[in-house]
Amino acid sequence: MEQTTETTADSLWDAIAVRLRETLSETTYDTWFAHAEPRMTDTGLVVAVPNDCTREWIEGKFLGLVRAIV
Repeated sequence: MEQTTETTADSLWDAIAVRLRETLSETTYDTWFAHAEPRMTDTGLVVAVPNDCTREWIEGKFLGLVRAIV
């Protein structure tokens, strides 16, 4: 029997989060990424955050880092 491995949003985000935690301070991770909720779409991983301020801060300060990790 052949086993298939499907990447889920949670498993992909968990792997990214590990790298973020290794790179950022605990406070920075907790402030900006702890409440992120991943989901898969037809085009890839989407990570929802609690508000526009958080989204804008992540996009402005951490988007390059997140892309590099992915």
